[in-house]
Amino acid sequence: MMKQLVFLMGIFYFQAACAQEFNENDTLRIDLDHDQVRDTVIFDRVKAEIRCRLSTQKFKNIKSLELAFEELHAGIRESGQGFTYFVPSMRSGYHADFQYNQAAKKIQLVAMDRYEFGPANNDGSGESSVDLLKNQYEGMWSYYDEELSKLIKIPVIKRKMVFPATYLDSFNDEIVYRYMEKCAAIYGEEKSKRTASVSEPDPHVVWTNYYPLSDKSDVVSIKHNPLTGKSTIYFLRQTVRGTQTIWKENIVINQPKSTVNEEDFNGDGTKDLLIFSTTGSRGSNEFYYLYLVNPNTKTLHKVRDFEKIVNPQYDKLHQVIVSYGYAGTNHYSIYKISADHTIRQIGESFEDKFDSDAGELNNRIEKLLKQK
Repeated sequence: MMKQLVFLMGIFYFQAACAQEFNENDTLRIDLDHDQVRDTVIFDRVKAEIRCRLSTQKFKNIKSLELAFEELHAGIRESGQGFTYFVPSMRSGYHADFQYNQAAKKIQLVAMDRYEFGPANNDGSGESSVDLLKNQYEGMWSYYDEELSKLIKIPVIKRKMVFPATYLDSFNDEIVYRYMEKCAAIYGEEKSKRTASVSEPDPHVVWTNYYPLSDKSDVVSIKHNPLTGKSTIYFLRQTVRGTQTIWKENIVINQPKSTVNEEDFNGDGTKDLLIFSTTGSRGSNEFYYLYLVNPNTKTLHKVRDFEKIVNPQYDKLHQVIVSYGYAGTNHYSIYKISADHTIRQIGESFEDKFDSDAGELNNRIEKLLKQK
């Protein structure tokens, strides 16, 4: 009786200690291994890993490989007979479900699902899931029909999809990315069945390809008509099944040839895509589109309203974007990129009465940042 009491007290103090180490929202206490004793699951944001401590394994650490999440709202939650690791973003996200495998005595990845809202017209929007125990995939997707100007729902897609058995101690986001690639291929195949058509090419249109990611199968392709300025940017992924359109959107490029600069505009060390759009004030003011490149998730995110900023430059020292506009009087404006990939001005614009003196500009920027 005394030994049981000491054992239970040990469990209590161990779990109490865990509660002090991590945010309550990042810690679950659930009976994963079905022995009527609560186990501990921790989402460690600092080490970027999930850790489990099972009572049947004397609460030793069982941890995932390093995770590549970047979203502040990523986390874990209890679900069914296990827990879910979730990574949401503004227009997409995914979940990974885990349960205890009694036979293997390990925590197993049993299912994944993902969702996409697509661009403004919701092309490529929908959701899918894969049951890893039954090897069954199900997707519900839609595409935007340009000719009909409407969103078309694709009938529910059911396929066999097989992944090797994956346990927590060998889990990272790589298997999720492989699932995303397979899912995108299935969507692209189903969409192409419904949209395949032949049309005469426009002789004035110029296509230019760029490769912002180390994997050359991911392509940014710009379709540009120099006569009208109307252009379309495509983010494409080349696979053994063909070329898939991850997303596309219409932009305006008012010059004979599309110009793309590769510069880091958010301080993460990765070169982003700065695409020239147009000019103002007799060519003194230039405007651009900005697409942030994330090599970890193999994604590009457009920064909303960036094309309204004149002559943008990234200030690495203060991690802000500095705009300088030529007009009757010349003005500076300071901006930051928000978590939802929207440009936000910091404070009010100010007139350049100091002949662009670097020291004075630094003082002005620091003053604005302190007022945030």
